[in-house]
Amino acid sequence: MVASWLTLTTFMILLTCTSCKSAPALPDDEVVGRAPESKIELVDDAMAYRVLWQEDSIRVVFRLVSPPPNTRLFLPKDAQVTLQDARDEAGPIFTTIDRSANHIDVNTTDSEWVELEYVVKLEARETRFAPSFHNNILVLLGPTFLVLPARQLLSKVGAVPIEVHLPTDWKVLTTWRESGRKPSATHPGFDVIGLRAEEGMVLSDAFFVAGNLKVENSGPHRIAFSEGRNLDPRVPEIVEEAIELMTQKLGSQGTANVFIQDGSADPSDLDGLGRRNGFVVKLPDSLNAQSKLLIFHEAIHLWNGHWLVPRDQEEQELRWFVEGVTHYLALKLGCESRQLSEEFAWTEVAQNLGAYEQNPVRTVNPVTELDQLRFPYDHGFVLALYADLTLKPDVEIFDWLNYLAKASAPPARYSSTDVRVALEQISKNSNLIWQFAESRVPLENVLREAGLHLLPPTSSRPPKLSKLAGVPKNAHQLFSACAAYEN
Repeated sequence: MVASWLTLTTFMILLTCTSCKSAPALPDDEVVGRAPESKIELVDDAMAYRVLWQEDSIRVVFRLVSPPPNTRLFLPKDAQVTLQDARDEAGPIFTTIDRSANHIDVNTTDSEWVELEYVVKLEARETRFAPSFHNNILVLLGPTFLVLPARQLLSKVGAVPIEVHLPTDWKVLTTWRESGRKPSATHPGFDVIGLRAEEGMVLSDAFFVAGNLKVENSGPHRIAFSEGRNLDPRVPEIVEEAIELMTQKLGSQGTANVFIQDGSADPSDLDGLGRRNGFVVKLPDSLNAQSKLLIFHEAIHLWNGHWLVPRDQEEQELRWFVEGVTHYLALKLGCESRQLSEEFAWTEVAQNLGAYEQNPVRTVNPVTELDQLRFPYDHGFVLALYADLTLKPDVEIFDWLNYLAKASAPPARYSSTDVRVALEQISKNSNLIWQFAESRVPLENVLREAGLHLLPPTSSRPPKLSKLAGVPKNAHQLFSACAAYEN
C-alpha cells in the first residue's frame, strides 16, 4: 500500500533520497477539477493510498496495480517530500527523478504492482496550499499531497481507496466519500478512516481536514471550524442559503462539505478555495459584506469550476468564465438572498470596472504577473455584466450555466464554443459580447448599455459609478433585489 503526503505552495519541491534529484513545480491546480472526456470502462482499486499522521509530517504509501512497463509518476507541487522507498513484489526497484519535468520514472517492466513510500513535511502555520498542522488541525488540499500517474493512465482509473490513520479523538471533514472508521490494529490510540474517491480523474479535486474541529450539519451540508472558535451563527445560514439557491437554479450537487479557516480581526483577511463537493473559506472574526460575497463565490464554484469544467487546452483561455463570471454571479446571488445591499453591489461593480479599465493587460502594455492573474477576474465580470444587460425575455444570467450544461453534458468538459452557444441562448447581443470576450476593447459599449459613467479613481477615493438619465429602466435595476442596507 502507499502512504503519501504532498503539498502546493510557492516554494520548490525538495526531495531527499540517496539517488533522487529535486524537481520544479507544476502549474497551480494542474490536475484539479478534471473529468474524463467520455465515459469508458474504469478499473476500481487500481490505485490506493495510505496516509499516517506523524505530528510534523505525514507518511504516505501509494500503490499502483498492473502498471505499464515504465511508470511515470508526477510529484506534488511545492512540497517538501522525502522519498523513502520504491518497490514492487520482488523488492526495491530503480527510480529516476527529472528535475525539469517534476516527475519520477519507475522501472516496472515485470511488476504486478508498484509502491512508493514518502514523507511530506507539515507546515506549522496556516498556508493557502501546503499541507499544514496548525492549532491541532491537519489540512490537506488535493492535489498537494498526492503522487499521481500520467493523465492517460489516470483517466482509466475508477474508484480509489484512501486509508488515513489519525488519533482516535480527531474529528474529520472531507470531500471524499467516507466508507468507515475503526480502531487501528497497528497504532494504539489511532483510528483507521476509510475514504473513497469516485474515480481517478477527480481524485485530487478534494480536501481533507481533521483534528480539533467542531463539525455541524447545516441542512444537508456539513460545516467544520476550529473547536475554540466562536463562529458567527449567520455563517452556516449563509452557506446553506447560497447552496440552496444554486440548487434551485442548476440542480443538486449533493452534500457540500465546507471548512471555515480561522481568520483575524482584519476584515480583509479573506481567502477561498473550491473543490469538488465542497470548499474552504478563510473568514475574519467579524462577518462583513466581502466575506459574505466570498461564501457565495465559492458556493457557485461547486457548479462552475468543479461540475462544469473547461477542457485542458482551453483552461487559461476560459479562466474569465470560471472566475470572472462566477464573481458576478456571486454578487447577483448575494442580492437575491438579500445578504448584500444595493449600495455594496454597485460599489463592487465600480471597483471591477475600474480595475479592468486600468489593467495594462487590456492594452498589451508591459505587465506584471499580478496584472495577468487579476485580468481574467475583471474581464469575466465585465462580460457577465454586459450579458446581464442584454438578456432575452424569460431568462436570467444564471441560465448561462444551465445552457452550458446542456451543451457540454457534464462530466464532459466544455469548450469556448460551448460557452458561446450557451451565451447565444440568453443574450440579444451575443455576437458583440463574444467580440468583447475575444478582444480587450474599451468599456464604452458596456457603460452605454448600462447607462453608467465610470469616474476613475483619485488619490482620495476609489473608482465610482454615476447613473445617467434617459436609459432603459432595467439597466439601473440590476441589483434592485438587494437589501436596502447591510445587515
